[in-house]
Amino acid sequence: MMTQEQCTHRNNVQSSEKPQVYKVGIYGWRKRCLYFFVLLLMILILINLALTIWILKVMNFTISTFTGQTTREVRLAAEINQGEKRIKKSSKPGSSLEPVLKVR
Repeated sequence: MMTQEQCTHRNNVQSSEKPQVYKVGIYGWRKRCLYFFVLLLMILILINLALTIWILKVMNFTISTFTGQTTREVRLAAEINQGEKRIKKSSKPGSSLEPVLKVR
C-alpha cells in the first residue's frame, strides 16, 4: 500500500508535464486543397474578365449602343447641333432665320 506522500509525489510529476496543445485550423491535404481551390477561382476570374473585355472590343460596343442610339443617329444629332450653332452665330437680331431641324 502507498503512503500519502508517495501519492502526492506522483500527482506532482503528472502536473509538471506540459499540457497538451490542440492545433486549431486547417492542416495537411485539406489546406493544400483549399489553396488550390482559391488559386483556381482567381484564374477563372481573370479569364472571365479578359474574355469580357475582348468581346466588348470585338463587337464594337460603345456607350451610345447601350443607350439605344445607333452611330448614325449620334452623328446626325451632332451635325444638327453644329448646324444650329452656325445659324445662331450668323443670324442677326431681328432676322427670321430659324433652324430647319431641331434636336429633341
